[in-house]
Amino acid sequence: MQRVQVSAKAFWRDAPIVVCGRKQLRNFVVCDIETPSDPEEKVTAGKYTQGEATVMRDTEAQDDQDSEYISMTHLAHQLSAGDTCAGYDLKSLIVQDDVQSRLRGRDLPEVVIVRKTFPNRKNRARTRRFKLKTLQKEGAEGKGSKRSNNTDKAEDDMEVFMNDLEEDPEMRADVNLYKRKVTSRAEDVKMRGGEEDEDDDGFPEISMDELIEDMGGSLQIGKNSSAPDAFSS
Repeated sequence: MQRVQVSAKAFWRDAPIVVCGRKQLRNFVVCDIETPSDPEEKVTAGKYTQGEATVMRDTEAQDDQDSEYISMTHLAHQLSAGDTCAGYDLKSLIVQDDVQSRLRGRDLPEVVIVRKTFPNRKNRARTRRFKLKTLQKEGAEGKGSKRSNNTDKAEDDMEVFMNDLEEDPEMRADVNLYKRKVTSRAEDVKMRGGEEDEDDDGFPEISMDELIEDMGGSLQIGKNSSAPDAFSS
């Protein structure tokens, strides 16, 4: 297991083959995770630990051993039996002919595990303690259904990004998170756990110490906006 830092120049000079993206992610249940018992035999890279994971698609029968896949993963430090994770099912993945020809002959795993997931965390947007400040562009492009589709996609992308921030402490270390205003006691109870407290699934909770007080205002960028006047409250 290795970690490599690639400069932007090197990346674009010899860009990797893009086989699949976020839309091709599938959910898996971890049946077992194995790492060497001898500490000297463990393979690590920073916070990551290599291990052998036995997983199955979360839609398949639990007693069907033919549906189990074995995959080497860098998340052995984070995954345990019974956890869920997202990954790419390369065994059933359909790719374009030109990509398939370039991959032919390579020893590819059946499943590539990407991240641990938290399916018990429902209504995350409603109970989220933080918010982000974004640049708001005047005059959204597109009309009618096209504009509506663009708005829906932007909202979906933002929700995915917010989820990523919640689940990855290192990712949010470089992002300003602002305290979300509580409008009622009921909402405060929900945000703190309260009646809808989830099971302890190892979810990386964001502490209040990580949040910045919101002083109001937002950034707007328009054709007639100059830098000093772009901030409005």
